Amino acid sequence: QCVLSAQYCERLNVHATAAAVRVGNCIDCSLFLCVNTPPLLWGENHRIALAPFGTVYEGLGEHMFSAQVCARLERNYWGQPLSSARPRQEAEEEAAGCALLPPSKYLPFHVPVEVPTEAADGQGVPPVCELPFEYAEALAACLRRLDDFHREVSALRGSGMREVQQALHFRFKEWLFGPCQ
Repeated sequence: QCVLSAQYCERLNVHATAAAVRVGNCIDCSLFLCVNTPPLLWGENHRIALAPFGTVYEGLGEHMFSAQVCARLERNYWGQPLSSARPRQEAEEEAAGCALLPPSKYLPFHVPVEVPTEAADGQGVPPVCELPFEYAEALAACLRRLDDFHREVSALRGSGMREVQQALHFRFKEWLFGPCQ
């Protein structure tokens, strides 16, 4: 019932709410979780980053209620995995099997379907799952920077706007295809 399992995965990013999570033999994975039991890390895991779940989509609250997943911070064990090694504070430590994602690297993640009404109106939408203070602050700062960037781009006219659009398009394609080409 509501158990998320990841086994033998590499370069996986998961944004999920679940009653339980188990991860085994994974490499270079990021888990953004709202989980009501400590995540179980077993086997040979390398460079696993843990962070709180901060995604919002229409109906998320109802889905969590039907799955009996509690969104309150005191019931969210995202950063308290059960494994032989405790998470380190910095995800960049190459030798670490599991680390907490630094708040400075925490970014908003949006599901591109069923956009909440507030988000469609251009307003920020607070996460359904309660976030630890430092992650909530990092997310708010990121959204402020994004809003400032949006205002700056909106003020551009003519060739300036085209240059920004071309640069964004190029960088997006570069990010999308990554080092696989």
